[in-house]
Amino acid sequence: QLAELAGSPRAGEIILSAARDWDFRAGYEPIPHVSSHGALHREHMLVPLLTNRPPARPPRRTTDVMPSALVSLGVPVPGGLDGESFV
Repeated sequence: QLAELAGSPRAGEIILSAARDWDFRAGYEPIPHVSSHGALHREHMLVPLLTNRPPARPPRRTTDVMPSALVSLGVPVPGGLDGESFV
């Protein structure tokens, strides 16, 4: 995961990841913080997915959703997408 993040052209030169239950913003925000933009912890990376049919294979990444939706709609999946259909 870190190698993928660091290899992105949008990545900064420094990547910070707080330890579990630690918040870099504590003490700097006047409003109690109750959510997150995500972290490198497994529970922050899991995304629930509901479908109206059983998938042909388990989805592995959120990028699999778009090609799967296109296949379900009968629309051709363009080349160059990162995801793979699970339908």
